[in-house]
Amino acid sequence: MKVITPPSCATLPETTLIGPSCTPVQVNETFTSQLFAINNCGANVSIIDIATLSFAGMLQSPIIELNSFVYYKTLTWTPTIDQLGYQVMCAMALSRLILHMIQYF
Repeated sequence: MKVITPPSCATLPETTLIGPSCTPVQVNETFTSQLFAINNCGANVSIIDIATLSFAGMLQSPIIELNSFVYYKTLTWTPTIDQLGYQVMCAMALSRLILHMIQYF
């Protein structure tokens, strides 16, 4: 369990995986996809990570910002014979409010 601060925006970011939610992958066949996070809070909020709870062997790229609203990670996984059956992954986008300070002289 991870304790996080309350969201800085009432609308939480969305996460979506490219492709079907239940994708068949053969043993020793590499699966590659992108996990996207959509920022629904405007330019004052940025997505700082896409946290996942995933299965053994899942590799993730660093988070990449396409623009101020769309971020993604590339996921790569090559299942082994020990991983036959369903594998479940959960994902959550973490956002941060960007504060702009005006300096007066």
